[in-house]
Amino acid sequence: MRSGVPMHDAGSSPESGEVNLEAAVLDALEGVMSPATAMRVVLTALRYAERAALPRDPEAMSRFVIGPLREAVEECVGSVAYDAVSDRLSPLLLMASSGVRPRHRTWHEESGVVNVERARERETIRPPRGVDSMLVVTRDPAFVERMRAATTDTIEVAPVERAIDLVTRSQRAHASGLAAIAVVDALLPSVDLTTIAALATRPDAPFDVVLVGATGGQLRRIRYQIAASHRWVACEIEHAADIAVRELARARAAG
Repeated sequence: MRSGVPMHDAGSSPESGEVNLEAAVLDALEGVMSPATAMRVVLTALRYAERAALPRDPEAMSRFVIGPLREAVEECVGSVAYDAVSDRLSPLLLMASSGVRPRHRTWHEESGVVNVERARERETIRPPRGVDSMLVVTRDPAFVERMRAATTDTIEVAPVERAIDLVTRSQRAHASGLAAIAVVDALLPSVDLTTIAALATRPDAPFDVVLVGATGGQLRRIRYQIAASHRWVACEIEHAADIAVRELARARAAG
């Protein structure tokens, strides 16, 4: 246990083989900020969540990370720091296969009460019903705009900044009987390719992947290192939109 950081409630030590969620959160925080700042962030997040200790199960921890912890990191350090923390915590977030709350809301863990004012400040516009999702995984805004300009308004072109965005958006599409596809910028992806591979095969919301702009050497390494990538469609940037639209239509028909 790290000095000064609340852990499990008394008597609730992890069972053998259970992932140490608290250590994972603290390691992720300390990877991008000092230990003292990490402790301050955790205590602030616990106060927002009205908890005495960090959650011990994956689903509760996932809600904590994308709600109170996000608020605390952005308040104490800034949104860029949260991006780095959430990337480090992607495997932890994927452990919760359902019930993950939208990341722009603050959830009080025990009562389920939403901080409405903060939710309104960060509310995003939802796409109209009946629209398939093209999830563009990149740090390059120009690439997103290029994909958006090459498609019609019958497809939602959404930039993806974090792994949890792939989870929630693909789940939303599948819940509505729609299709989702990830268009991944091989040069500037915003989510690690190994994480994308793990997400793409989730039974609750699988999605196809179009890998754009990979060089021959890069593609060979990806194929060798990530078994699931053999099912991905690789293409050059000038063909990306057409191929992504085609794969969306195929996924819609198959679903």
